[in-house]
Amino acid sequence: MGKEDQQKYLELQMLDQQIKQIQKNLELIDNQISELAQISQSLEELRDVKPGTEAFVPITGGVFIKAEIKDSKNLLVNVGAGATVEKSVPDTIDLINNQKKEIESAREELLEQLKDAVKKARELQGDLATPAENSIAENKSKE
Repeated sequence: MGKEDQQKYLELQMLDQQIKQIQKNLELIDNQISELAQISQSLEELRDVKPGTEAFVPITGGVFIKAEIKDSKNLLVNVGAGATVEKSVPDTIDLINNQKKEIESAREELLEQLKDAVKKARELQGDLATPAENSIAENKSKE
C-alpha cells in the first residue's frame, strides 16, 4: 500500500468515527425532539385542568407524589442557573415549540454533515478499491 493510499485509509477511518458520532448526536436530538413534543402535549392537556384537581407529580425517574393543582394557568419555568420565571401555559407552549424548532434546525445541519461525510467516505472507498482491483486484473492478465 502506497503512502497516498495509507493517507486515504486514515482519512476513511476518521470519517467512519465522525459518521458514528453524528449518528449518536442525531439519536440524542431525536430523543430531545420527542421529549419536547410530549411536554407540549402535556401542557395542552393542562389547559383543561381545574384548580383543586389531584395529580401525580414526578419527583424523580419513576417516583411520583400526589398533589393538588392550585393554579393551572401559570407555570414556573426553569430559565437556567437554578432561576425560574412564571409563565402562562400558552407562553410556555410557545417556548417549548421554539426550542423544538431550534433543535430540528440543528438536526437538519447534522443530516447535511452526515450526507457529506458518507459521500466522502464512499469516494475514498472507491479510490482504495480501484488500485486493488487493478492489481488483481494485472495479475490475472499475466497468467
